[in-house]
Amino acid sequence: MIRVSHLFKSYGTGENKFQALADVNLDIPDGSFVAVQGKSGAGKSTLLHILGCLDDFEKGEYFLDDVNVKNLKDGKLAKLRNQKLGFVLQDFSLINHKSVLFNAMLPMFFNTTPLKEMKQKARNALKTVGLAEQENKTASQLSGGQRQRVAIARAIAGNPSILLADEPTGALDTGTSKQIMELFSKLNRQGLTVIVVTHDDTVAGCCNRKIIIQDGKIIRDSPNGEG
Repeated sequence: MIRVSHLFKSYGTGENKFQALADVNLDIPDGSFVAVQGKSGAGKSTLLHILGCLDDFEKGEYFLDDVNVKNLKDGKLAKLRNQKLGFVLQDFSLINHKSVLFNAMLPMFFNTTPLKEMKQKARNALKTVGLAEQENKTASQLSGGQRQRVAIARAIAGNPSILLADEPTGALDTGTSKQIMELFSKLNRQGLTVIVVTHDDTVAGCCNRKIIIQDGKIIRDSPNGEG
């Protein structure tokens, strides 16, 4: 469960100060499938980074599964992020010369998971995304859609409860984008909370809930089909 209350975030100081988020209030229950939309600079990626414990904020509260994120020191914050959150980015962020299996294992190198278990979890994740037969290829040998699937496998290998995706289809063609969203939908049906930042109405239409951000404020929050 994500609960955000009266959240404020700005960048810069003085005349150069920019209000990225202003009095944001948001509840995202477990098992949600949410699209966050807005123009460039609206604050959607800033919100995602805060939800992902990658960025801080000046005022307000953020509770992740009843844990007050604001009060956590760096070590505990990193542990929470590693245990509960998975990330998918537009540029895939893979290590091109390393194997698909290595890339899928990567986040688990930062916790205490034994190597044998890491490999098994990574292989299970690759099977989930349809790349079980590609584990020994290098990331550079794959197509864009396959590379994004590896990124998704990497994000889910550690069994997070929340998947955060920032423009995950931005570098993909329409057909491949549809496949990636179908995969997100499948993961959501299996119980994973999925939050997707996107500028694409078609991508947002695949989600069950749509949040619109404008000038750092939520101006619309409704189930899909209601606006």
